[in-house]
Amino acid sequence: MTEARVEEVHANRTDARTYLEQAKTFQADADADVSSESRSVLLHNAVVSAADAILQAAGLRTSAKRGKKARQLTPRLWPQSSTTPPPAEQSSSRP
Repeated sequence: MTEARVEEVHANRTDARTYLEQAKTFQADADADVSSESRSVLLHNAVVSAADAILQAAGLRTSAKRGKKARQLTPRLWPQSSTTPPPAEQSSSRP
């Protein structure tokens, strides 16, 4: 897993709303008659835009490492005192 770089920025609700509107647009486009591959990309973009909206409203921004946003958020949002990793990082123990 890559190290999360989260920067504090000025919380800006206007920019957060813009990201949220982008997320809604991506989701609406995904609901249209498109291929499953296109739908996957559009829904991924919707999730990224929604995450950016939340972070912007909270005055945070992740580093710009491509393809790492979901993994970057995990260390920041998961409680430091917890001994159980997030579900995405739990490994199954097979004999």
